[in-house]
Amino acid sequence: MAATDVSLAALRVSDPRSWKSADWLSDLLPHLAYGAVAAATLHHLDRDRRT
Repeated sequence: MAATDVSLAALRVSDPRSWKSADWLSDLLPHLAYGAVAAATLHHLDRDRRT
């Protein structure tokens, strides 16, 4: 998340320092969902490999 926010600022697409709480929440939720799905996928792949 930090990498994407830094690149947004560096490319002058957006300035995360000016974001309100709702803006941060709308940025955070997709990152959390992606992380949860990635973790669940890796867990299931690892479990399948062990059986």
